[in-house]
Amino acid sequence: MDLSGGLPTHSRLRLENLAPLTKVGDLYRPVGVVCLACGETLVTVPERISSGRPGWFGCERCSAVRKHAVLADAERVFRDNGLELLAPCRGEYVPHRVRCMTCGVERLVSYDDLKRRSAPLCWTCTHGIRPDEPHRVYLFHFPSLEVMKVGLTHDRHDRRLFQHMAEGGQLVDSVVVPDRESARRLEQLLKARYQSWLTADVGPTDFPQGGWTETWSDSAPLPDLAAEAKAALCTVDT
Repeated sequence: MDLSGGLPTHSRLRLENLAPLTKVGDLYRPVGVVCLACGETLVTVPERISSGRPGWFGCERCSAVRKHAVLADAERVFRDNGLELLAPCRGEYVPHRVRCMTCGVERLVSYDDLKRRSAPLCWTCTHGIRPDEPHRVYLFHFPSLEVMKVGLTHDRHDRRLFQHMAEGGQLVDSVVVPDRESARRLEQLLKARYQSWLTADVGPTDFPQGGWTETWSDSAPLPDLAAEAKAALCTVDT
């Protein structure tokens, strides 16, 4: 698949930090180039250059340096993502068999996916949830308990919502924020704001699914989650 978006010849050469030394024709005509990083000269076919696979048809000297750095750094990158490499790294785009350092489940992940943060975390441990991906803050009403509840969950994972619905909760509102930290911040802000409406009548027996500590009386004014999220995020940015 071409990931260069139909770029013309000169634009493709710039992707690899190359400058032409011979006449440039169409994408399929070989062209002599010089690497602007190290000065190496070579011949390449612009059509083969892809933004999704840097270095494959660029300067071989720079590619070798890049590959050496990848191989030296691979074990640390996988380990920092909670994964154990089960064999030596063979390249940045090669799917490698790895083992989750928490639960031991094995799967295939490439170095490039981890560096670009496109590989989900362990599905068994986290359902593929990454803390830097969008999360939702939700507001539930439990009529039989006469309480409101705030909570957070990953934007791709509805298990928590279904748990509350199964226990009689009604989804009132939800808002998507950039990451888990933003969701946690908004949740804490709302808990602090509704501190005076807390009730001692609700406990673990009323919430077998957990979460009773994030509840308050439904006699309190209803918050506007979208407005609250915007205000909370703006406060952090400034």
